[in-house]
Amino acid sequence: PVRAAFLAALGAFALSLCVLVPLREPVVVRTPRASAWREIAEGVREVWRRSWIGTVIVVTALQSMFTIAPAQVLLPVLARESFGGDAFYGTSLALLSVGGLTGGVFSMLWKPRRPGLAAIAGLTAYGLVPPALCFSQVPWIVYACFALAGFGIEVFSVQWVVSLQREVPAERLARVVSLDWIAASALTPLGLILTGPAEAALGSAPVLLMAGFAGVALPLTAFMTSGTTYFRSKYRPNPTKARKRVEVVSIASHYDHQ
Repeated sequence: PVRAAFLAALGAFALSLCVLVPLREPVVVRTPRASAWREIAEGVREVWRRSWIGTVIVVTALQSMFTIAPAQVLLPVLARESFGGDAFYGTSLALLSVGGLTGGVFSMLWKPRRPGLAAIAGLTAYGLVPPALCFSQVPWIVYACFALAGFGIEVFSVQWVVSLQREVPAERLARVVSLDWIAASALTPLGLILTGPAEAALGSAPVLLMAGFAGVALPLTAFMTSGTTYFRSKYRPNPTKARKRVEVVSIASHYDHQ
């Protein structure tokens, strides 16, 4: 089974390569680059002008640290201790992906009137996973929570990416996306590192309960910032200002590295 799984993954990567090869990106007119610090400052200014973007970046990074990271670390441990073995671990992650695929297809068809509300609601779904691992002895309940979490994360990701592309000028979009990834990439490994000592000191149940609380409470705090409900801000770039260059950025799902 393990060898078959690796061969299936190899086939999936090969198929992805075959799909990407025929793609032709638009021609980009490049201009002299500014210094790295100046480009970072430009991204920070764009986020500062739209406070809801900064709030969501911080919230998602903290949720990755306090909710997703502990669930990832403790899932294989609890799979063997409470749910019969590695098959539970693999099935849970598979259903997380199935939920994400379903959420992506659903998001192609659904255009919510309040995209921010829909996105944050989807983000809170992952908060169900840690309590399910803590309290439930029935595998299908945990499976359902993982599938719902995957669905919610993808709904969030689609609304978030579309909103960034709509709100941020194209020549500044890469700066903002980079800040988003830096925040998540910095805090997620820290959460993975701290989960082990926290579990050793407190036990798995308190850690999972705190992770579940953070998974729901942190996203909801984003609504304290104006513009979050609609993922829109009053600030708009000057439409008459010519855009000297356009950067083509490929934005994957926020939690693709999970």
